[in-house]
Parts: sequence; C-alpha cells; structure tokens
Amino acid sequence: MVADQGDSRRSDYDAFSRALTIHHETRSIRDPWRHGLTIRRVCPAEKSAVVKGVHTRPTRLTARLPSIAVLLALVLLSSCNGSTGSNGSSWSSASPGATYNGSRLISVVCASRSHCIAVGFSGGSASGTRTRTLIEENAGGQWTIDPSPTENNGLGSELRGVACPTTTHCIAVGSNSDSTSLQTTLIEENTGSGWTVVPSPNANAFGHQHGELTSVSCVSATHCIAVGQYESSSGFFQTLIEENTGSGWAIVPSPNSGGGDSGLNSVACSGAGRCIAVGSIGIGSEPLIEDNDARGWAIVAISGAGGLYDVTCGSPTHCVAVGFSGSPIGDEQPVILENAGGGWSTRHSAISYSSGGDPRAALISVTCASSTNCIAVGNRPSGETFMAEETGSSWTVLPGLRIGLTLNSIACVGSDYCVVVGEKGINYLAQALIVENTGKGWAELDGLSSRL
Repeated sequence: MVADQGDSRRSDYDAFSRALTIHHETRSIRDPWRHGLTIRRVCPAEKSAVVKGVHTRPTRLTARLPSIAVLLALVLLSSCNGSTGSNGSSWSSASPGATYNGSRLISVVCASRSHCIAVGFSGGSASGTRTRTLIEENAGGQWTIDPSPTENNGLGSELRGVACPTTTHCIAVGSNSDSTSLQTTLIEENTGSGWTVVPSPNANAFGHQHGELTSVSCVSATHCIAVGQYESSSGFFQTLIEENTGSGWAIVPSPNSGGGDSGLNSVACSGAGRCIAVGSIGIGSEPLIEDNDARGWAIVAISGAGGLYDVTCGSPTHCVAVGFSGSPIGDEQPVILENAGGGWSTRHSAISYSSGGDPRAALISVTCASSTNCIAVGNRPSGETFMAEETGSSWTVLPGLRIGLTLNSIACVGSDYCVVVGEKGINYLAQALIVENTGKGWAELDGLSSRL
C-alpha cells in the first residue's frame, strides 16, 4: 500500500452504457474503458459556429457497439432547442444526508488518515433531475455528505477533481452545463466554513465563455493549478490550464498538439515551479504530457498510441503517469510511464500477469509512497476492476474487486490506509462506491449517496 500524493483524478470518456442514458447526461466521466467515437451535436442556431464541430460538449461512445452511433446521433439532433443557454447565477446546495439517483464519485484525496474528501455528481436527465455536485467527507471514521453548491439553471453541475493543501482547506473543480450542454468552469472551495463557489475564468469561443476543469493540484494554500479543456472556435478541443497564486484564478497559456483535439485529464505539482499535466491528443490516439518547470508550459515529446488519465509526482525528479496504450476500441493495455529525472520511459511491459490472465485494461488513477512503491487502479472491458502494485522494480497485478464496479480514483495515507472511489451499477441506477483498505484487505463501504 502506498501514500497519497495529492489529487488523483481525471476526466475520461463516457461509458457506452452511460451514453445510452440520454445525450445530455453523457460527460467525460472517468469511466476507464470505453472511449471511442465522438458525435458532436449541431443545432440550427449554432450552424454558423460549425467549422469542424460545434460549441457543445461531444458525446463519447464506445466503439464496441458502433452501430448505435447513427441512432444516438438522431437523438442528439432532435434535442436542439436553438438556445445558447446561460451560465446562470442561481445556486442550490445539497443538504447533509441528501441522496439522488445516479451517484458517482470521480476523485478522492486524503489530507490525513482521518480526513478524506471525495467528489463527483449525482442525478442527471436519465433520472429526471439535473446533475448535482456531490461531496462526501470522512472526518473521523464516518463518511457523510457535505452541502455543496449546484447550478440551478440548465443541466446542472459536476465535480471531477479535488485537492486539499491542508486539512481545513480543500478545492474542487468541475463544470456547469447549460440547456444546450455548453459547459463552463466550476471551482468550489472550503476553508473550514463550508463549500462555496469561487470565480473561475473561461475560454472564449463561438462568442461564448466555456470550458471544463478535470483536475486540480496545490503546492500550498495559495498556489494551485487546475487543468481541463474547452472547444475552440476551430471546432477542436484545446487544453485549458488555470492558476491561482493567491489573488484569484486566471487562465495561463498552454500548448496544443497539431490541429486536432487536445485535452488534459490530470495535473500534479511537486513544487511551486514544477508541475506535470497529462491527457491525450485526439480520441485517445496519442498520449499528451505537458511540463512546467517555472518557465511556462511546454509539450514533452513522447511516442506511442493511447492516452493518459492520471499523474502523480513524489518529487520534482520522480513522476508516474498511467493510462492505456494501443487502440481505444477494446484492445487497450495498461500503460505506466515513469520519469525518474532522465525523461519518460514506458513501464507497462513490467506488469506481470498470472497464467492466462487478460492483459486488456486501462489504468485510471495512481498514487505513490516512494519511487519504488505505487498502486494504480482501473478497469477491464469485461466489467472487472483492475489493480496493480509496484514493489521494487516490477509491477504486479493484484486481485480485482467484484464485477459491476467502476474504479475512478485512489488515495492512500501511509502504508496501511487506502481509499478507492467510483461507482457501482450504471446510468440512473448507479451508486457511489467507496472501498477502503486499512491493511487487512479491501472492504466495500455503503456511501451515503448510494442509498436510492
């Protein structure tokens, strides 16, 4: 088991099962596995914005059942209402103990063994409700739901990343969606008096403000970095990086690769001047790594096909990133990249499998106690979970949890306490998942949000 290194999360593409719930509910959930075809919804009132897409969030579907794409495209087109929507200024807050259908936890962080925060969302159009932010907290042995603001207009709000620079100061990031699925950035902060929304900037495109944040990392209470993406006026998704050095959030320049889509899923900072962000180019066609060593963000050259979902840095000279390699249509294999100061090297071949084991999987989240002790979690296309641990110089596959679970994020404190969050079930029947290991094996807990 390993120690937490900060924010563990990131945004991935929607599972096909979730895409079927209804087009408005599909998001870049960190569902690890299915992430193939992209359908962009073109509404009549938005036709002037079409270059290679529109300013709406793409719907990601698995390529395992590509024939459904035509049907889903018709559903998307039929939903257009021509409205450009509004960022809105009306907010509501979930009450402690409140529960909603379709609960999912996307990210978890532990500031100490007795204080962990998990964020995600619940509800959605498939359950007849707008999405609501979901924050669960363990502040001394019991998980409870924290009240958290949710946008009352449009389709609601979601949280996808969380970081706690101190035990009394946490920041969560995500997005709001208007009635046309146009997303705007969302940042919520808790300095000890409850969660509140703080101003966050958006990129300009199509004459609108929009963007989404998927991960946040803080090196101190006054210095945090959040990453994500937005759809540019060219119709391609572009990287989005925001920074707060104590005087509010601001967008900072971030590079993109070529003329296609680029997006960031995770960021890890090991010092005030050293941060690493990872993601993908295209629809998981190439991994993307961006590095900031206090001289601005720059793309790090890396070869291979696939995408990266998470990164953790134990020091400025040691980082580990995880994701998948190969084709994003059901044949992925887990990929582990490591940078020990001399550049990034691939470690996925170091994973050892039991005789006859299925090598197909995608790793979604990773945390490291040291340069030779890490745990990564993810999922298989078969619906099984996937867990691997590094001890020494090799990675070994651990026994998976029961079928029907989706693992989205892991955080650990010390050598005998880890928490994994995700979901169990699908669509509006999904329930929040919390699994703990206190040194005696993994135990599935009953998260409050899972009680339907």
